[in-house]
Amino acid sequence: MIQFISRKSSAAAVSALIVSAMLSLLTGCRKDKAGSSGALYETGAYTLYADSIIDGTHTAYAPDDNTLISTFRTGAMADTLHIPEPSTSLCYSSGARLIDAVHNMSLAYMDSIPANLSTSTVAYLTDLALCYIAPDRAKELLRSKVRDGAVVQGSTYGGGFPVATDAIAWISAAWSIYEVTGDADWIEEVYPVVCRTLDIYETVVKDDYTGLFKGMQSIASNDKLHPYPRWMTPADVSGVETVTVNVLTARAYEAAAMMAMALGHDGKDYMARRNDLVEAVNTTLWMPNVSMYSMYLYGEPYPIAAGAVDNLGQGLGMVYNVTTPEMALSMQSHTPIYSLGIPSMYPQMPDSVSGAASDVIVPAVEAYWAIAASHSGNVTMLRRMVGSLTYVSAMNLGTWPYVDARSGKAVDGLGDRERRNPLSAAANLAAIYRGMLGLRFTHGGIEIHPSIPQTTDTHREIRNLRYREALLHIIINGFGTVISSYKMDGAEQTSHTIPSNIKGTHVIEITMGGNTPKRHELNDAVPARMPSTPEVSSWNTKQIQIKNFTSDDAYEVYINGVMEEQIFADKYQIYADVTRFTSVAFVPVINEQYIGLSSKPLYFYPRGSVITVPADSLAYTGTSLISDRKIARQFVETTESYRGKMSFSIEVPADGEYLMECVYSNALADGTSRSGLCAIRLVSVNDSIAGALVMPPTVKDEWTATSRSNLLRLKLRQGENRISVIYRKPYTVNGHVTLNNVLIKTIRLYKL
Repeated sequence: MIQFISRKSSAAAVSALIVSAMLSLLTGCRKDKAGSSGALYETGAYTLYADSIIDGTHTAYAPDDNTLISTFRTGAMADTLHIPEPSTSLCYSSGARLIDAVHNMSLAYMDSIPANLSTSTVAYLTDLALCYIAPDRAKELLRSKVRDGAVVQGSTYGGGFPVATDAIAWISAAWSIYEVTGDADWIEEVYPVVCRTLDIYETVVKDDYTGLFKGMQSIASNDKLHPYPRWMTPADVSGVETVTVNVLTARAYEAAAMMAMALGHDGKDYMARRNDLVEAVNTTLWMPNVSMYSMYLYGEPYPIAAGAVDNLGQGLGMVYNVTTPEMALSMQSHTPIYSLGIPSMYPQMPDSVSGAASDVIVPAVEAYWAIAASHSGNVTMLRRMVGSLTYVSAMNLGTWPYVDARSGKAVDGLGDRERRNPLSAAANLAAIYRGMLGLRFTHGGIEIHPSIPQTTDTHREIRNLRYREALLHIIINGFGTVISSYKMDGAEQTSHTIPSNIKGTHVIEITMGGNTPKRHELNDAVPARMPSTPEVSSWNTKQIQIKNFTSDDAYEVYINGVMEEQIFADKYQIYADVTRFTSVAFVPVINEQYIGLSSKPLYFYPRGSVITVPADSLAYTGTSLISDRKIARQFVETTESYRGKMSFSIEVPADGEYLMECVYSNALADGTSRSGLCAIRLVSVNDSIAGALVMPPTVKDEWTATSRSNLLRLKLRQGENRISVIYRKPYTVNGHVTLNNVLIKTIRLYKL
């Protein structure tokens, strides 16, 4: 029997030895040419060796698997990182000492996961690695994100839910824990949370017109990643329909179905909803001409598909089988990729909300693409992703959350604490375990599908992998994607799946067949910039001017969400009589290649067609939050316990669709107008729930400062209609749970 032991630090490297080794590296390895023997992988930007990585100017080096040395951030001076011993006994070793050292660094940084991480971050790091590294810790973190029996988003841009809605990733993470542990008690615990959360999402953020779910991914709340035009308020952002959120929701339905079946229930309904959502994603967001997903639909009430891609959503789509295998391979060959890795978004959005460049590499994105490449048998893409993760971690001596896609350096402004970012650490581990080694945890066991590049690194070992009631030691020799020999405890096996009922200590020995995997083409690209978002104004009702017009761009004219024509002038005339609500927006195109973000839509409608409902038609006005009594009488205050339901009646001449919005004040902000507590109210029409009004924070403590809510579609019948604005748990619960105040000044309805 093999004795399982934990990785122990080799003798502390003495300074002289490190310096000597570094000098040897700098004077020796740098002489190697591209394609020379000993190189594991190379791009135009760097060459990866077994013990080092070199980009022509800088070097990172591993004298042993507990030490990393780099000149990347310090210039000619060598900066040294001594890797602490991780608490887990899990070990990984190979012939590539540098990759082993990055692995050990990442494993050590998984030991100190802060409790204040966002729900989506907790979900991603659990799904990528924590579920098999430390499942009990993963359970604790997921439990901390449940309040009143449902998953909470937390307070991010716009007050969290429902502006941001990627907390739904929690459900997939919960299922990942079960796949590893087989803990029936865990499924019993989380299944009611799953059902309640999905019910809330279906009520509050589902768009019955597209079949998609609204809200942004909270990773985009970081200024470097904010992909929305400047004119969009948080209420506008709440209406976007992103590929990331919808892929996560499809996966949530699938996980709910599998949980139901594990508990002896019928999961067919959840699986049917999953399939309907997948169809909606692939019908609405897939761009077949470029084999990529649009990042999002945006611009209510007639949304436009953004001419940019979100590579987190695309990676998740491939891993969670929202794409077909054919779509996945096509996406991998068409999506633009840089020498240092795949950018989180493409192209660059210099005049988005943040005004910051969006050219960053996010290790979690690289990890999901590594897993997707492994599933596709795309060793070309897999090597690029592993190389990228190794480069940014070894060169920067840490697991940073964001690095500049051009320079490879950790993004300025990040504190040293972010050097040990647990999500990026989980990304490095996932690229090895779930990417190269091909471990796929399922309800029925661990499937193993290695994708090993042909390098000098031909021996890999996992020791002390805890799986349910077993302790596993996995040895993989050779290269390729085809297994020629699979032994468990010395006996040849016909199945390449470790069964879920396995117990005790076992050794799995895998020999790869040495096949040469098909080389897949990658879309090597350079950073590209979107054209500037048009700023438009109108006068004389129907004449529109593009104030920042440039002759380098063409402008697509969208009327009610449909591209009608392309213009090359700074003015546009609406010739037809506006007999109904009409939305006009302009999308710039540069060199017939890069499509920019839309202008703020201009709304035109016949005079007298707007129905206005003042505050005093809803309830008694006045609020103690505003000292000026005259101004206070313009508002009606509503909280959980105070005017939790307000109703009014309107008369309409014919059946049809209307848009509803409210003018409101919500001063529960943090001073930046980006975070705080989002007010949510359900809207019912003739006693049937039609959706929700979303009222994000305005200005901190300024209750007289107003803004406009989202636009909500309503179906009204001829004659009298009864409309109610309702606070109702759990659907209107925000990140704070109990504090949900808002002042409503006016409600407007527009006939479509």
